[in-house]
Amino acid sequence: MTGENKQASKDASRGALGEALDRQSGLPTDTIGCAALTSSETKTEFAISNWALAAPALIAFASAFWLQAQAPQRELFLTLNHWAAQFPPMLWALFTTLGDASVLFCLLSPLLVWRPQLMFAVLAAVPLGGLLSVSLKAAFRAQRPATFINPDHFNVIGPLLNNDSFPSGHTISAFAAALALAATLLVQARTHPAASGRVWRTSSGLCTLAGMSAIVAFAVVVGFSRVAVGAHWPVDVLAGSACGWLAGVSGAWAAVRYPKLWQSTISRFVVGQLLLLTALWLLMKKPQYPQGAPAVWLAAVCVLVTVIWQFSAMYRALQASRNNSTKARSPVV
Repeated sequence: MTGENKQASKDASRGALGEALDRQSGLPTDTIGCAALTSSETKTEFAISNWALAAPALIAFASAFWLQAQAPQRELFLTLNHWAAQFPPMLWALFTTLGDASVLFCLLSPLLVWRPQLMFAVLAAVPLGGLLSVSLKAAFRAQRPATFINPDHFNVIGPLLNNDSFPSGHTISAFAAALALAATLLVQARTHPAASGRVWRTSSGLCTLAGMSAIVAFAVVVGFSRVAVGAHWPVDVLAGSACGWLAGVSGAWAAVRYPKLWQSTISRFVVGQLLLLTALWLLMKKPQYPQGAPAVWLAAVCVLVTVIWQFSAMYRALQASRNNSTKARSPVV
């Protein structure tokens, strides 16, 4: 085989491998979430949307800091906690387990093969969310409800916690993921060529709006579950929602601004393997909330399905690469 034929064979193999693996994302690489967002007009619109999305978080931040400076919200906490006690404990254990960042990431893992931009928006929210959580907990060193109130006087589900109350880390994780997803969906809907300023009047636009509302509602329930299990004051949840809100917007911005992160076949595959290791770790460790174990199992199943899909796509890609190599080596008649 001549040098030119060998090179052609290699190029054909790489092309087939890359094309086949890219199909696992479920989206072509020139879809609106990618190519259209490179225009200056779209970037300007997203910058304006960022400020608009960040406004509620800033208001919540101000309110949370003011409330934190006051006396502990004992009566409000007891009212909400006692109201939540009328529901099955397993319900709140499930929702509070879903607020664990590791469980939440595993649960969302199918996005790697369905909507990779959404998954990377969630992952990109981690740096700011983690920074806000660690720094504020270290700065305030706030005590949890069990420190001020006899645990016999309110409903406790799971472990009895005492320290590092402000803000709620589970709420940060839930709102960071929710806003990352919602903000990215919002940008994709607004920049779609068929929108023409009427995005919310179309059936797809209404479905997107309903999805965004459901995602944020989920985050609200996760935040409330932290009061229901007796782990946090309401002000901790308010602060956590503000931190998570800002982190989610930053994640959506990163996914839009740097599309190569989620377009890369290798990066998607590596994230899938890391999530598989995370799922194995979750299954091996003792659950903090035993009644929330089904949420961990569901998350593990989601990761398993994702990884199987990725390896299946890789196998098909290798098969296509071999076929192309065989054709390239065939003598030209």
